Amino acid sequence: MALSSKTGFTKQQRYLLLVALFAVIAGLVFYGIFKSNLSSPKKDKLTREQAAQDILAESATSTISFLNGLEVPLASASSCVAIMIDNAPEVERQFGLNKASLVYEAPVEGGRTRFMAVYGLATSTVATIGPVRSARPYFLDWVQELGCLYAHVGGSNEALEKIKNLEINDLNEFYNGGYFWRNKKYTAPHNTFTDIETLAQAWEKTGNKDEQRVIKSWLFAKKEAKILPAGINYFEEQIGDLKVSWSFDQNLKKWKRFVNNKAAKDNVGTITAKNVVFQYVWGEVLDEVGRLSLQTIGSGRAVILKEGNVIEGRWEKKSAGSRTRFFGPDTKEMEFNPGLIWVEVATKISEGY
Repeated sequence: MALSSKTGFTKQQRYLLLVALFAVIAGLVFYGIFKSNLSSPKKDKLTREQAAQDILAESATSTISFLNGLEVPLASASSCVAIMIDNAPEVERQFGLNKASLVYEAPVEGGRTRFMAVYGLATSTVATIGPVRSARPYFLDWVQELGCLYAHVGGSNEALEKIKNLEINDLNEFYNGGYFWRNKKYTAPHNTFTDIETLAQAWEKTGNKDEQRVIKSWLFAKKEAKILPAGINYFEEQIGDLKVSWSFDQNLKKWKRFVNNKAAKDNVGTITAKNVVFQYVWGEVLDEVGRLSLQTIGSGRAVILKEGNVIEGRWEKKSAGSRTRFFGPDTKEMEFNPGLIWVEVATKISEGY
């Protein structure tokens, strides 16, 4: 019997073989699809969502500032400077407070108060800041938790020693005069000023000693309430020898600052803030000059002013380098509105000397 082909298969056999091979491949493909459909849809959804988040993270060019919750460039989000600003009775008006991201006000000797204004160097463009004054030791606990460059003119012996021991990223005008200037219109020591552009140069030159450190942000609302709830829209407290009060403006959706019943102003107008916190701490007079020690580490009462409401809460700071946290009456961490946050440090003083 003659062979039908050199391969030993007839044309019909080869056709049947191809059909069988195609059927096997199709079956395998169908099985793979069927098995995939049997997998957890939740797992598949999470995988897709994670992939999307990874793509967004890689392409992100901005982030939320840990200082005030506003959008800032990602590459320079951690760059910031904390500046000691004069509030002596001799000072007619401060410069740059309204443009800060975060402001601390605390008592110093003689019943006076002093400001520490904090600016994000990535987005601020303030032309004049001051008058710049001297360092005090308890302000350094807030500098530590922020990792900022610290700008000041001299300081108490305790503060200067603390700066040295803690290796604060320091910019003392005594040794870095090129980053400050004296305005002859004002009398010393209330005549030293600086600006953001100059301070940004100092940041680049000195380098941030905590550049690898991730600063944990406060919580910020993604969206402000459109209809503000009715509430107590006024609060006052004694800070040093000053009666400091804040009143909520419904039109501006901001709190206005008053000192001894008069509107407080800086060089651009009435001082306002999106959020105000009164932090109550224990204090002690250290000497006859009146220098103070304030208990900034630990916990205590806090009053938070937000969206026209006065909210009783608490503060907590576990160590000098950890962030101070603020909590509402429900013990949940407070969520601030993006914008300037003003921290008023109110003290109960005992004379320890």
